[in-house]
Amino acid sequence: MRFGVCCGEERFGTAAEMGYDYVETVFSKFTTMTDGEYARLLSELRKYNLKSEACNCFFPSEMKLVGETADFSQIDSYVKKGMERAAEAGCKVAVIGSGGARRIPENFDRDKAVFQFCRMLNICGDTAEKYGVRIAIEPLNYDETNFINTVSEGLEICKAADNPNVGVLADFYHIYRTGETLDAVKKAGNLLFHVHLARPDNDRGVPYEPSDIDACKKWKSALEAAGYNGRLSLEAKYQPDFMTALERTGPAIKIFGKSE
Repeated sequence: MRFGVCCGEERFGTAAEMGYDYVETVFSKFTTMTDGEYARLLSELRKYNLKSEACNCFFPSEMKLVGETADFSQIDSYVKKGMERAAEAGCKVAVIGSGGARRIPENFDRDKAVFQFCRMLNICGDTAEKYGVRIAIEPLNYDETNFINTVSEGLEICKAADNPNVGVLADFYHIYRTGETLDAVKKAGNLLFHVHLARPDNDRGVPYEPSDIDACKKWKSALEAAGYNGRLSLEAKYQPDFMTALERTGPAIKIFGKSE
């Protein structure tokens, strides 16, 4: 398994110093950066011998993926622009969370929303495949969106999209918030494309307390049952500071196989 941390370029040096294999950055920024800003990002990655092997925050909230205002021509252009840059930065898996963008408008037909979302996934999946990147749907808790809240629902959408380059992500913070059991993670098998880790608590901090360690052991078992040996990104609020947080969470990450 490879271990990464979600962070911006100002923290790349700390991530490298702490022995992380990669960083996970924000996909939407690849579509808005100037050429100069993008060149500086690549320079920072190379400086620390890192790649952005994963990207999150795929779509901005104002770009609607479902509903009457969904514009698939715009989506297609957006994905092509961002994917080329993300791939050059080393991306291998791009995460579609984007709770605001995928929220189903009030009184909009859910079946139509599913059809639209699957159309979007196929645009993303087909474009990403050309660059050697896979697409992972991120289930989000009920406070963040009203569409695809559990891993089980994510797997249903994967099957509906029927694109071999589209899978699902397991985020253990959202699993905690929705109250979903780990059964769906265990059953995900080769549709599990990526994993996010934070402690099972509403503060979404890094896992470090004894109860967090116990939870990580259960999560590790679930990933083993799924046959998962891909990437795991630490995605958590960093208290009290980034370096201290990474030091504090070391024993929890080690459970998943990360060496110190």
